[in-house]
Order: sequence, then structure tokens, then C-alpha cells
Amino acid sequence: MKELTISLSTGISASFTELGDPDGQPVLLLHGYTDTRRSFSATMQQLRQLRPDLRLIAPDLRGHGASSSHSAAAHREHPERAFRIEDFAADALALLDALGIERAHIVGHSLGSFVAQELALTHPARIGQIVLIGSSAKIAGNPVISELVLAQLLEVQWRNALEARGLAYPQDAYELTPRDLDPDAEAWLLANWVQEPLADRELLASIAAETASVRLGAWIGVARAVLGMDNRERLRDLSIPTLVLWSTQDAICPEHPDQLALINALEQASQRVGLDYAFERFGDKPLPPSGQTEDDLGHNFLWAIPERVAQSIAAFLAPKRSARHDAQRPDRRSTDKLSPEP
Repeated sequence: MKELTISLSTGISASFTELGDPDGQPVLLLHGYTDTRRSFSATMQQLRQLRPDLRLIAPDLRGHGASSSHSAAAHREHPERAFRIEDFAADALALLDALGIERAHIVGHSLGSFVAQELALTHPARIGQIVLIGSSAKIAGNPVISELVLAQLLEVQWRNALEARGLAYPQDAYELTPRDLDPDAEAWLLANWVQEPLADRELLASIAAETASVRLGAWIGVARAVLGMDNRERLRDLSIPTLVLWSTQDAICPEHPDQLALINALEQASQRVGLDYAFERFGDKPLPPSGQTEDDLGHNFLWAIPERVAQSIAAFLAPKRSARHDAQRPDRRSTDKLSPEP
């Protein structure tokens, strides 16, 4: 496994991990909001065993992990201008260009899945197939991002801590981290944000430590920017073969309404432009009345079952295998509990 840093044409210094055959089929793995490439580390190891012919590349997204943020002064007052979905997509293309890669498959989790959608919709010639993990066709109005993250955590809890020091929000927060504002931030994140009940506790602790170091410019900028995302209409023209992996206790992108809206958009794309897609469910227990992930696989299920996630990705990316046909294999979970919206 190689860990590298490269300067991109978008002005970002991107840190990434590369694993597998350097001459193999490229696969770009994009992590979620406030995560780092560590999210995919176990999945990448499993994929290398299943598909040693793949070239696996997992970057830290801008403002996350060891990758830099865009430092223009105007972004400090309006960080959402530096962390739009299209900015992350531009970075991904710039990374492929810098590595001399003309075409790649994209695997995205959460925020990374929205970037995968953007790439597939705007640069289809550069994209082979896409895998969307814990995804949605729409984040506009999402209560977890709008209420828990933006309104409660950022605009109240951390803003108050910043202003108590005589600093202005958000401009003076841009390069700070949660740990800079709150010495107990890591514990709070582990209890309230970095969650997956069936994942190893040591893994969660290591992820929480990195999440506490993600710069607040990214925290604020992404939260503000993604709340404008609504791809329900755009996805009806998606032509890139797509695999959607979701879990029954995903509290951020639950079955109702997110998964139903996503499958509805993909089904319409199938009818309109012949999209080849598959939709695979993980977990057995539905989201409980609390609306919280409690005792089954949740939004970050790749942390809990990387081997099963890798198996699904490897099978989908197999040469000359269509997504729709692959979804009918008996060892894959069915989608019989999901049906398109009317």
C-alpha cells in the first residue's frame, strides 16, 4: 500500500492511498462527510484479494484528512463556496488527470456517492461504472444535516465556543478543528456522530480521532452546500451502470424517503435511457421508531462488513457482467421490500 500526496490543478494538495495492480483497472474510492480515506481501508484490502487486477485509489477529500482546503480569503466567510459537490468532482477529475488515468470506476460512500453521481452525470466519458453506498437522490431538507449538524452542532455548540473566544463565525473557524474548540470533541463525536453499532470499537475510535481533526471550514462548507442538492430529475438521464448499496437502519438516508426516491429515479433512467442498475440491501431489521440506528447495519455499514461490501463491488465490476443481471444472483440480497414511488 502506497501513501502519496500530489498537487492538483484545482489548487488542492491531495493525499491518497493506492493499492493493487498499478497497471490495473482504476477504481477511485471516495469517502463520506467528515471521514477520511480510512473509511475504505478494510474494504480496499478485501478488494485486493478478490480482484488483484484492480488499481485502487482512495483520496482524502479536500478539507478532510491530510488533503488541503482551498484557501481563498472569500471562502472563509462563505465556506460553502469551496465545498460544493462540483468542487469535489473537479478534484477527482484532476487527480485522475495527474495520475494519467483516462477512465475509472467510482465507488462513493455518502458525500462520496454524491460526487460519484456528479461525475457520472457531467463527465460520463471518464467514468466506467459507479457504486453508491449510503446514498440518496436528494439531501435538500435532510433533517440530520440541517438540524443535528448545521443548526445544533455548528451554528450553536461550536459557534458559541468560537465567539466566546472573541472570534468571528465562520471566517475565524475555517482552519480550526473540533478539537481546537472542544477538548472533549472526540468523545462527543464518538457518542453522537461516528456511529455504526456492529463495527469494531477500536476502528470507530480511530475514525473519531480523525474526524475531530477535520477542519471546520469543511464541516460548515459541506453542510451548507449539500443541503441544496436535489438530483431526482438529473438522475433520470443517468447512463452509467450503477450499483446502489444501502442498509435497513440507515438513519441519514433511510428507506423512506431517500432510498425510494433514488430507486425511482434510477428506474426512470432505465426506461428513458436504458440505464443498467442494481439495488442491494444489507441488514434485516428496519429503522426503529426512534429513527436511530440501534442494532443492525446503519449508514456507515462498510465499517462493519467490509468483506461483504467488497464482494458486492468486485462482482459488479467484473468484466462483461451487467448490473441488472448480477443483481439476480441468488447470493445477493433481493430488493423485494423496495418498490419505485408512483
